[in-house]
Amino acid sequence: MITSHPPTDEGSSGNLDVRWCVFFPVGKQPQDTLPLDLVGICRNITINLHGFFFLDSGRLRIDGLEETFNPNGPTVGKTCLKWNEVIATDGTLARLPGALATFSQNESLTHTQSLELVGAIRNTKLWANFKKPICQLERWLPRWRIGKETWVCIADSENKTCQISSKTSCCDIGKSLTNQQHAKFLSSCRPLLRQSAFGRQDLGDIVASLEVGLGFFLDAAKDPDGFLMLAPRLHGVTVQRC
Repeated sequence: MITSHPPTDEGSSGNLDVRWCVFFPVGKQPQDTLPLDLVGICRNITINLHGFFFLDSGRLRIDGLEETFNPNGPTVGKTCLKWNEVIATDGTLARLPGALATFSQNESLTHTQSLELVGAIRNTKLWANFKKPICQLERWLPRWRIGKETWVCIADSENKTCQISSKTSCCDIGKSLTNQQHAKFLSSCRPLLRQSAFGRQDLGDIVASLEVGLGFFLDAAKDPDGFLMLAPRLHGVTVQRC
């Protein structure tokens, strides 16, 4: 569950906090640098990670959480540890992307605000320790479709993606395609197969010709203007920007 409220000081920026809960927040949370500032969001946002967890002997911490459920750590018992790991990874954390999508929609967050919120989450120990289980069912990502960029949840089973830039080769894209898509791709890029990399115009023509819902990542850090130059040429093909 994700909750939010206005900052105490009117007009000040918000922050992000993460709390593990068993009905109510546990007495001692995992060590982290929380809360994190949110400059463009005037709300104090709290991600409440709830589950029927076993607590440690002091009844203040979730058993094994700070050791990422490592069986070699100090725990009440291996059965309790395994229970906590399953509830946390396959239950609570796997539902976080969906909860973020619902929260963003209810709060009417803009693209920039959603990007800042995700950036803050990526700076937490929660993400550092549990990135894989958080993304095991779906991912919450910005998606470019028909001239508009929105944030959506994409099921992991449908998340066929390829990171593209001005240095992308035929092999790079081909590895991400199904057999049907691959046949169409080869037909489109056959004249360019001898090139080690595509020019942006070549790449735009090839990707647009696929006319499928395949996702493509554009690395803004390495190719800052690639997204703006390629997006107008994609004619409805879905693009995911990382």
